[in-house]
Amino acid sequence: KDTAELMAFEFEQLTVTRSNDTPAVQTGLAVSPLFFKVLGVQPELGRGFTAEEFKIGMTQVVVLGYTAWEKWFAGDPAAVGSTIKINGKVATVIGVMPESFFEPLLFAGAEVFRPLRLAASDKFQEDQSDRLQIIGRRAKSVSFEQSEVRLETIFAGIARDHPAELENTSVQILPLEEATVENGSLFFTSLLLSLSLAVLLIACANLSNLLLNRALARSREFALRAALGASRRQLVLALFCEGALLAGLGSLVGLGVAMGVNDWLSGLFAAFIPVPLNLAIDFTVLCYGIGVTILAAIGFGLFPALSGSRVRLSEALNTQSRGSVGSKTQSRFLKLTIVVQFALALVLLSTASFFLQGISEEMNRDNAWNPDNLLHGTLILNDTEYPNSADKLSFSKRLLERSQELPGVETVALSSHLPIRKLGMQELVIQGQPPRDKGSYHQAASTTVSADYFSTLQIGFITGRLFSQSDHVDANQVVIINRSMATALFPDTDPIGQRIGNVDPSDHQWREIIGVVQDIKYSTRAKPSTGFQMYRPLSQEPLTRLIVTIRSNVRPESQAGALRAVISELNSELVLRKLSTVKEAIKQARRVSVMIITIMTALAVLGLLLSTQGIYGVVSRMVTLRTGEIGIRMALGAQRR
Repeated sequence: KDTAELMAFEFEQLTVTRSNDTPAVQTGLAVSPLFFKVLGVQPELGRGFTAEEFKIGMTQVVVLGYTAWEKWFAGDPAAVGSTIKINGKVATVIGVMPESFFEPLLFAGAEVFRPLRLAASDKFQEDQSDRLQIIGRRAKSVSFEQSEVRLETIFAGIARDHPAELENTSVQILPLEEATVENGSLFFTSLLLSLSLAVLLIACANLSNLLLNRALARSREFALRAALGASRRQLVLALFCEGALLAGLGSLVGLGVAMGVNDWLSGLFAAFIPVPLNLAIDFTVLCYGIGVTILAAIGFGLFPALSGSRVRLSEALNTQSRGSVGSKTQSRFLKLTIVVQFALALVLLSTASFFLQGISEEMNRDNAWNPDNLLHGTLILNDTEYPNSADKLSFSKRLLERSQELPGVETVALSSHLPIRKLGMQELVIQGQPPRDKGSYHQAASTTVSADYFSTLQIGFITGRLFSQSDHVDANQVVIINRSMATALFPDTDPIGQRIGNVDPSDHQWREIIGVVQDIKYSTRAKPSTGFQMYRPLSQEPLTRLIVTIRSNVRPESQAGALRAVISELNSELVLRKLSTVKEAIKQARRVSVMIITIMTALAVLGLLLSTQGIYGVVSRMVTLRTGEIGIRMALGAQRR
């Protein structure tokens, strides 16, 4: 309390049912008592949570987001005090958040808030983020560095008191602005800003060329003005004002283009971000853009103005009669700007081509599993109807049996994950080998699967055996590993029959290796794309969060209705979410990369067009200025070619 006020939250995937409506899946947050206070916001209708409502066993209560309130209750204030079902349990609505409380990046657009109730035995489930997130508001008298040291000390003490629970847990303390932006996003944002700067430089070089060419064309006019008494300062100011006016008009046009581009980007983002983002032009950003425009006008308009104002009457009249492209300095400047424009355009094209090649390789590579003709969806079993492992396992068996009976279905699998995105890594030890130091344990991506997972995804089998009905809860714990893991961990011995376990010395939970399968690659770019992979049987580890995957000999989209009907038949309260073909899910996972490439390509094409227009303008103007000279040369016998 002397350092900061802290609140905690964790993400939930909730099945929400209102009256006789069809159940819907909604992102929710389980929040600690100080959640609203730390954020400086309170419900607009009703109230927040009381201390009693955070105790285990108390009546379920929820606070709704503004969008959920409008959607489910049509904005009726009487919604406060009504009830809805969440994961099969009745919950009372006690409040509604204000419309302004919408944080798509920080809270992923969550619209249902519940008390975070943690018992001493609570553990994270498969459908949760595996990470309790904490936000604190620092005391005004405490610096960030001081609060960081204080909180790290507190966490270290908690870790010492609970070594088993926090063996593989770490804490990372960041300012909220940094915590909401991933490192990859910062990299690509910086890259796009750099490319945008290159386009700006190309446009400024064009403007500078234009102004200098205009100054050369008006050299006689400036000479006459100087002869009539105009000072160089007045000539520079006139030329500079012309450049500033052009820059200002360009800014206005750019503002209109930016508004159109924002609409285009909104549509592009909507393709892969599940919540709407407000891409309206920010006043601060607008002022920044105007400031950059002014600086660009000063910087790139200064040389043409100074150069064009440096005139001598006799020289100007003589060169005007025979045509000239200016002094050596002016000529070199024109050539330099042309070189710079095409160099920047080459950088833009090279960068876009590099990323385009990478995306093309990613999309066309062989991942060693077959996503064709696969349909998948996600189920979350609530603890009310499926309180223990036996209930979850019974439902999983019935789901597999009924799905397999559908016409056109070849195989059905249940799993904790699909190899679309990279999985979290699990540390492990090998029985019989010397213990390793903390931080140097072997790591493998772990997936819990049903027996037909490998045939459904068409993952190659190498040696040993696959899972069978004999691998039940009371049998020896077993595991299947991939080729890379077998080769690296057991280079001189047969991996079949070896045992691996977790790093907890008090309970390693040893599992016997019964089979080896081919390495597979993730469908999105992840490093390493092929590492250690292990598979545990669903029959020994029933899941709360199930991914249902069916391989069909007909169009997989046509099986969606039948699969939903099977789920409804087994339990009408369950919602099959994210139902799509696996190929569509892969496409969705790659949307960020495709969006970045699209923007990069647009910037590269724009830069190339500006460079082409710039060199055309310069060459055209140079030819125009030398028209008299060219005419004299042709009169003296010069040929056109």
